Amino acid sequence: MPAALNPDPGGPGGILAGGEPGAQGDVTILDRVSTVGSAVSLVVQTSKLFMADGGRLVDVFLEQESLGRIMTGGDGYGYLRLVPQCAGLMKISARSGDSEAEGRLLVMEKHERAVLIDLESALMDLHLRGRDRETCRSALEAIGRRYRLIYVYRFIGSGFSRARLEEVGFPPSVVLSWKGRATLESLREREVQVHAVIGSAQTVTNAGSQVPQRFQL
Repeated sequence: MPAALNPDPGGPGGILAGGEPGAQGDVTILDRVSTVGSAVSLVVQTSKLFMADGGRLVDVFLEQESLGRIMTGGDGYGYLRLVPQCAGLMKISARSGDSEAEGRLLVMEKHERAVLIDLESALMDLHLRGRDRETCRSALEAIGRRYRLIYVYRFIGSGFSRARLEEVGFPPSVVLSWKGRATLESLREREVQVHAVIGSAQTVTNAGSQVPQRFQL
C-alpha cells in the first residue's frame, strides 16, 4: 500500500467525475481530484452490455500498487476512500476478472489553483475553426506552468475525451464530467481552488460568480 494514501472503503463523497457504463469493457474507474489531506473516494463501475452489473469484486491500484479490493453495489458502483498525503498526477486502475480500466487522480497542494478547460470547445476550436494544434498545445502548457489543468466535458464521455486528449497532444490531466455549479461545489468541498474556466458560452455561464476568471472560446 503506498504510504502517500490512506485507503478506506466508503461512500462517494461528491459529484462523480465522468464515465459511462461499458465505456472501457465492463469495468470503469473515474478520474478524481482532491487536495493533500482531503478525503476523496475513488469510484469504479461494473457493467455488462451497458447495464449495471453489481456484486462484482474489483481490485483497485495506484501506480500499479494495490490499494485493496472492493465490491460494487446493486447499481454497479463501488468506492474506495483515500486521504492523499502528497501532491501529483497519478495513474489509478481497476481490475475485475479479465477486465481492466485506467484513470487519473490529481492531488493538488491547498495553495495551488486550477483552471478548468472545456475540452469539447477546445477540440471544436482546434478542428472546426482551423486553430493550429501546436499553438493550442503551447497555450495550455503555458497555463499549466502556473495552474493545474482540469479538463471537463458535457456530452462526449470520459473514454472518448481521454482518447482525444492523447491524440491531439494536450498536456495530460484528469477529465471530469461538467455539471456546472455542482461540479464546482464538489471541488470546493475538497478545498480545490478554481481560478478560471475556459470554454463555451454555456460552460462559462454555468460557472457563474463562483469562479473569478471566465473566458469564452
